[in-house]
Amino acid sequence: MPFISDENLALLKLEMNFLMWTDDPPPMIGVAPVIQPETPHAPGIVNIQCVSHSYVCAALFSGYPLSLCRGKAFVADSEAGCLHEIGIHYWIAFENGGIVDFSLTGETGAPAILGKRAVPRNWQIGISEDVEEAKSWLCEPGQSVIYVPSSTEKLSIAQIKSWMNHPFAGPTKVGMYLPLGKIWMHCHRFLKGETQSLIRKKQRDAWWTLAAWEPPR
Repeated sequence: MPFISDENLALLKLEMNFLMWTDDPPPMIGVAPVIQPETPHAPGIVNIQCVSHSYVCAALFSGYPLSLCRGKAFVADSEAGCLHEIGIHYWIAFENGGIVDFSLTGETGAPAILGKRAVPRNWQIGISEDVEEAKSWLCEPGQSVIYVPSSTEKLSIAQIKSWMNHPFAGPTKVGMYLPLGKIWMHCHRFLKGETQSLIRKKQRDAWWTLAAWEPPR
């Protein structure tokens, strides 16, 4: 299991979310208050781009046996009285247990999940095979994320490498070609202290910076 300090894990998540969250939320993201479960879901306000986050996370941790998981995720925040149900969600799992998910956001926080811990540490993580059981856990006090997988696919290095050639959807919509591999390389170098954060830029300017970047020869 890779070790990354809480501080660096939080900074890495901030960097990835800045680059990869977009404002065109898909219809499957919904929000409903925990205290009123019969309330119809309302559209989300951010597209967490969980597929692209998963691909980049797989590349970051490709030295470990990994799987790509698909299913539902529930993000509960009792302080805000809200339950976020993500109807179709993707995340990475380590073969020996533990999750990688940097895409999530909640009402009062956005946890970075690596292995069996979350940052901030007050977030709880759970995995369930049953949706109703997962929802019952979410009524507990505090903040929690419950995953309900429907399929799991073991990943090969070749498959992960092929994903790095995929264009990231956000820049594509504005006529820009930014392969996921450049986001992965930036995050890898940022984690090692070899490059600076791009958060001070506007998101589109950061995309242009990454699109134009070429590795040293």
